[in-house]
Amino acid sequence: SGEIECGVGRGQLNPSLIREGLTVVDLTRYPLESPFAEESRARGAHYISPQAVFMKQLQIQFKMLTGNELPESAIQEGLAGA
Repeated sequence: SGEIECGVGRGQLNPSLIREGLTVVDLTRYPLESPFAEESRARGAHYISPQAVFMKQLQIQFKMLTGNELPESAIQEGLAGA
């Protein structure tokens, strides 16, 4: 299914590996939140959402192509109209 499943079986992420102070990046389910996100927050990890990664990547690409900064508000406005 492409989602990260918490568990101890093959292809699953053992939830005991997620702990407070750990940074986790979730690229599994844009734009929805995944069970991995919920588990990470519940365990006190610093969670970086797929949306945050997408927005940062878009800002970097925009700057490389145009030399200008792309305000986060412009991205939010564009996504709201999608």
